[in-house]
Amino acid sequence: MNLQPIAERQAALDALIEKKVQQQQEDFKLDSFDAQNDLRYAFFVELGELSNEVGFFKYWKQSHKMNKTKTLDEWADCFHFLTSIANNRKYTKFIKEVDAFYLWEEYPLKEMFNLLLDNDLNSSGQVIMAYQLLLGIGFKLGFTEEELIKAYETKNLENYTRVYGGY
Repeated sequence: MNLQPIAERQAALDALIEKKVQQQQEDFKLDSFDAQNDLRYAFFVELGELSNEVGFFKYWKQSHKMNKTKTLDEWADCFHFLTSIANNRKYTKFIKEVDAFYLWEEYPLKEMFNLLLDNDLNSSGQVIMAYQLLLGIGFKLGFTEEELIKAYETKNLENYTRVYGGY
């Protein structure tokens, strides 16, 4: 997957969000230590929401059926926060493209989620692995690269609407 257009879209959205927050908190910087920790926290919260929607761990629930639209939306949320982290750490200057986790077809879905949960996103290598796992999860769930990119773009537009709407 070519990350450059996504990274550029995310940078523009993040710049708008930063300006909006600065109207309330003059000294706010998205690349500050606190904001970066908040982004990591948000990524893991969204990963939990994606896990919940997929329901792979819900052994007690016989009736669980994954909602494709909600799943794509949660996946896109994860991708947004991961790209914000990568942009703010300047990793997207040299991470131009990522492929899905090379074992995504054979690797159990639950294990890919576990690898993501164990990843603290504190280096470019860990961020690359997070991208690879997130793509692998998307593919494992039956989505194409085009569907995943479209989900990101749709969520990106929704986030602009939210910023302008006072979300």
